[in-house]
Amino acid sequence: LLTDEEKNDPNKYYYNNQHDLRYTGINVKLITAFLSSKKTKANGNLVHPSHLSKYGDAIKWATVAGKKLPTEYHIGMDKFIRAYKKEFEFAEAKKNNNKRKSEGTEQTTRNPGRFPNYLTVHLTRPMGILFEENFDVQHGGAFVAEINEGCSAAADGSICRGDQLIAIGEKRVSGMDFEEVMKLIVGGVEMKTKLSFFRGPAES
Repeated sequence: LLTDEEKNDPNKYYYNNQHDLRYTGINVKLITAFLSSKKTKANGNLVHPSHLSKYGDAIKWATVAGKKLPTEYHIGMDKFIRAYKKEFEFAEAKKNNNKRKSEGTEQTTRNPGRFPNYLTVHLTRPMGILFEENFDVQHGGAFVAEINEGCSAAADGSICRGDQLIAIGEKRVSGMDFEEVMKLIVGGVEMKTKLSFFRGPAES
């Protein structure tokens, strides 16, 4: 049981708590397994990464039998949260793709050809596109995670978050290793870059 002086110290993580927290046998595999069991909501959607981070932060500065958590624990937790953020972003992009696909089917019935699955753009640098690796390593490649305002991609207006990058110039990159895709984009010297996209999930 904490002393009154300890409980009233606002600089302590257990401020206003009644008991100190001490763990035995704790390790990063145990905690990440617990977090993995908490990442899916009752409706099947993934919880926001910030919620899983709260679980991890709750014990991040705890003690194990009176000792600080080892450095390996912090490294392992940070690695797990980074990986989960990518999983969450991929799931959100896929959900948005399905929503656009549903909306696009309805619109195409009224105006055929208005919402093609493929599009090609010619963008000047800086393009302002943040690409992320497809979380499903089976399909690889990259998709559009963010579009920055004030750059050529935003001005073009035809690219959407979740679009799958399938070609740079005449080079097909769908399924290619993410690092190799980024080298092709960053290494380009032309003022305008031709990019081709597919609007739909990577497995399509």
